Amino acid sequence: MSHHSWKMTPLVLLFTPCLLATEKSLNYELVITHDDTVRDSVVIDPTDCKFCTYCAPLKDDAVDDSVQLVELRRIWRPQPDDPLKSLTFTDLQRWNDRFYYTIRQAEGHGGLGVINILSAETAVHWRQDALIELKGFDLRDPKLSVTPDNHLMITTVMVNRQGGDWTHQSITFHSEDGRHWEGPFQIGPRNLWLWRTTWHKGIAYNVAQRTHNRFTEESFRDSFVRLYTSTDGKQFDTLVDRMYANPDEGHGTEHDFVFFPDDTAFCLLRRDAQTVVGHDYAMLGTAQPPYTGWKWKKMNVKIGGPEMIGLPDGRLLACVRRYVNDLQWYPCWVELGWVDRESAVYTPCLRLPSFDDCSYAGSVWHDGFLWISYYSCHERGEGQADAYLAKIRIKGVDLP
Repeated sequence: MSHHSWKMTPLVLLFTPCLLATEKSLNYELVITHDDTVRDSVVIDPTDCKFCTYCAPLKDDAVDDSVQLVELRRIWRPQPDDPLKSLTFTDLQRWNDRFYYTIRQAEGHGGLGVINILSAETAVHWRQDALIELKGFDLRDPKLSVTPDNHLMITTVMVNRQGGDWTHQSITFHSEDGRHWEGPFQIGPRNLWLWRTTWHKGIAYNVAQRTHNRFTEESFRDSFVRLYTSTDGKQFDTLVDRMYANPDEGHGTEHDFVFFPDDTAFCLLRRDAQTVVGHDYAMLGTAQPPYTGWKWKKMNVKIGGPEMIGLPDGRLLACVRRYVNDLQWYPCWVELGWVDRESAVYTPCLRLPSFDDCSYAGSVWHDGFLWISYYSCHERGEGQADAYLAKIRIKGVDLP
């Protein structure tokens, strides 16, 4: 099956160098490309993983009959002549009757990344709505959310690889149609990375991790995460200065929130450590309004790219990157697992086809199913990732 259904003449909007309103003025050149390329997604046999040795159908300890992979689609693969062959860091949102899927594209995992924004009505035909680039900067981990005034919002970070006294500046973009974008808006100070924005009752919540030019034992001990809030997604203010900090163990990094109808909040927090197994195990935090007093419990696993969902029956389900060896980044795989609200114990329930650099999922409820976005190298091998969408059924749960 051809990946291209049709293609229109690209429209490129080039913005002349401007000043981003940061602590110190910064020159940047914003380029937004509208290509209108539409590609047919491809249904993938989940048992036919040429490079994967950790997949769900092959592992008895990671199979839960109540959580079933119904369908897996490959929705995006770089073309042979595309210089941006590296795909990483996805997210997913259902907005205005369409799926919206973001993924970072770059020449390599550590290169200068751009944000690719795809959309589809039924998850079959995917249109490239926009490509966002800040010339000379790496845009990483684009996360989608919907604002109270029904605008689509991207939370991302611009990474400065040109030297100087800063490496990271968190920013947002806002759109009324998914194609034309306003921004970037600076959120938070430099070298604090606001990762994922979650809205609850008109308020945006985001946890920022401290970033470092070099990861040393001293920098790990001086790390913390800070809780920010916003009412418009353009200006964020500190709510809790030290939401979590443990100088004797790993430092907090990526996160996700779940807010239940009774206003109980849970935070799944990834931690990194250098040498000690267990110091990098994830943390589960919980709080009640006004969310200034967080209680933390240590979990039983190391994770990456946390995504967590609250089910209507009150259970917590996470989609994360898991590791064979806690002291190594690879091998790894993408996995769904239950998180116990009381004990913080994580129990695997389904492994998705995955290999090498992978994970960083997004999720939405739609049409009675849980839809999961992620990237993985299991079809083409090391360093050659594609973008996927998994359709998952959860038995006994009445989903919207």
